[in-house]
Amino acid sequence: MGKVWNMRRSRKKILKKFMIGLVSVVVLLIALFIIIWNDFGRPSIGIAKIKVQPTSIHVSENEQPSFFTDALYLVEIIEDTHPIFIIDGMLTDDYEEIRDEFLTYAQGDINRSDFVFEAGRYITTLQDGHMNWALGIAEIHKGFLDISWVVQDGQLFLLDSEGKLTDIEVLELGGIPVAQVFETIDTYMFAENEIDRQYNHEAFSQLAGIIERAGGDVKRHYVPITLTEAGVVTKQEISLSSMWRDSKFHYRGGIVNYEIKDNIFFIDLPEFTDGDHITEVTLAIEQAIDDGIREFIIDLRGNGGGVSMVGQRLLEAMGITLPSYGGLQRVSHLASTHVELLSTLNWLGIDYISYKPNVSTASNPNDVFVSVLTDSNTYSSATMMGAWVQDGNLGHIVGTPSRNAVTSFGNILTTKLPYTGLELRISFTQWLRPDTEANPNILMPDILIDPTDDALKVALEYFKNAK
Repeated sequence: MGKVWNMRRSRKKILKKFMIGLVSVVVLLIALFIIIWNDFGRPSIGIAKIKVQPTSIHVSENEQPSFFTDALYLVEIIEDTHPIFIIDGMLTDDYEEIRDEFLTYAQGDINRSDFVFEAGRYITTLQDGHMNWALGIAEIHKGFLDISWVVQDGQLFLLDSEGKLTDIEVLELGGIPVAQVFETIDTYMFAENEIDRQYNHEAFSQLAGIIERAGGDVKRHYVPITLTEAGVVTKQEISLSSMWRDSKFHYRGGIVNYEIKDNIFFIDLPEFTDGDHITEVTLAIEQAIDDGIREFIIDLRGNGGGVSMVGQRLLEAMGITLPSYGGLQRVSHLASTHVELLSTLNWLGIDYISYKPNVSTASNPNDVFVSVLTDSNTYSSATMMGAWVQDGNLGHIVGTPSRNAVTSFGNILTTKLPYTGLELRISFTQWLRPDTEANPNILMPDILIDPTDDALKVALEYFKNAK
């Protein structure tokens, strides 16, 4: 009898401990949910039906690792991760057709370059500039033409040794019309706006691999091109280089530079990498605010983005509260393995977080004025910083339009394809511009300048005249 009573008491203790543990887990999950909910601006969370039908193309039981198994893995991980698949009305009608064409193509006799190109064609259906060449370009470039040019009204013109526009037009690359090369670029790369399309045409027509894919003649060490000037047609052989001469991109180094001159705080920000150098600048900004400085110039020309927190830190050091970007974040298996806070939501079956854009959160108690300098290479988090300033009415933008959309996909996750070992980059967030009335496709400067003009001089002249 005593043994039975002891067993019952032991079971009660076990049950009690189990219930206490269960309650603790529930409380922990609720607390975690509240933290996430508040940290993301009180977002909506829920479950959304994926907007595509699964492919009928599958791996057979005896299938060995191959380009095809990588293609299938790529499609499955993208459909499970990218936000476009749970957004109403965004996928194009031909998505499933292009996807299945890619999977069928990958079963043929192809090489790594073929695989990367056709994966690129499939990935353009995601309408995501951040995922252009999501597998990299190392497999396809085959050398870069040692030449500088720009696109003007759909035509390609050479630049001289000082980077100035000439009247020399490029008619053919590798014996085929330039327009044919541009069409090939459009096939394998998505352009978020027309500025981005022009950039793609200028930059990627320098890749020998692109010219070859378009049907052009690429020699081992050079590419023949056809030129015209004042009605005279000539031919040249342009040597191939291992270096990419992007005519619009001028790398200024990775460390931020800053100085105060004539009561204007100037910040040259080449890229968004966080660290002690940014802490140093924020402390200098705070001191400048205490000293009465209220005018700032932030040079984002050539800034391809990075950690968006960098822009936030710099603006908040001025006393600014930012307008809020909205967004939709996919809570996928891949996202949950990269972002710890999302793993619990994924375990609960929640597959998205969404939060609304809001300009009313912006405030500028110190009455600072921020002049942001942009060009076609201002991208991603740099575009986001410009939008914060413009949408929050915190200053203005001087320069030429950014080449990526203000409402766009981003937040990159990475995974390796099992057969080729290629690293795949995938966006898992859609960012929504704070001002829902503003153009979501392009960050248009308040002071639009000619690309040959110096945005810094224009900004300084603005401050001079304002005084």
